Amino acid sequence: MKAIQVKQPGGPEALELVDLQIPQPKENEIVVKTAASGVNFIDIYQREGRYKLPLPFVAGQEGSGTVTAVGSKVSGFKLGDRVAWAGIQASYAEYVAVPADRAVPVPSGVDLRTAAAAMLVRLRLERRPKNSTESNKFQSKEIIAGERALSLWGERLWTFSLKIHLNETYLLAGLSVSALAA
Repeated sequence: MKAIQVKQPGGPEALELVDLQIPQPKENEIVVKTAASGVNFIDIYQREGRYKLPLPFVAGQEGSGTVTAVGSKVSGFKLGDRVAWAGIQASYAEYVAVPADRAVPVPSGVDLRTAAAAMLVRLRLERRPKNSTESNKFQSKEIIAGERALSLWGERLWTFSLKIHLNETYLLAGLSVSALAA
């Protein structure tokens, strides 16, 4: 399988495409054929050597894909299941061994690229009144029926609807809704 490995800390040039063996699941793991890998600051910090890992290492901490192998003590997952994960080293690879208790089933209405991108980011919908005198203070927005948002709560990926109101600024994962709509 192909994987992105770091042999020495550095800039983007430290990322090297290599051939490695497809992992075999331990008794409490699943092996996933990667559909998408998330990219976050921790990946950059590890590549640069700010966060030390034994060298060489396969980069990446989160992703999504389809289960291709199941360990002997795993229950709740089967071949072909769509899953996502976060905090599992070596996600920049065609196949990743994921502890079953760290895998999250991806609902049928969520594509695998979205699931990979959402795993490490805590999606919190927050609201700041337009005329607020305390510009650095945000209040949580209660989600009500008919609104839509994507959020990760514990072990499940849930979808809701988010209704955008004029004269208010909403933040979703640190990005303004107007930026997301552009």
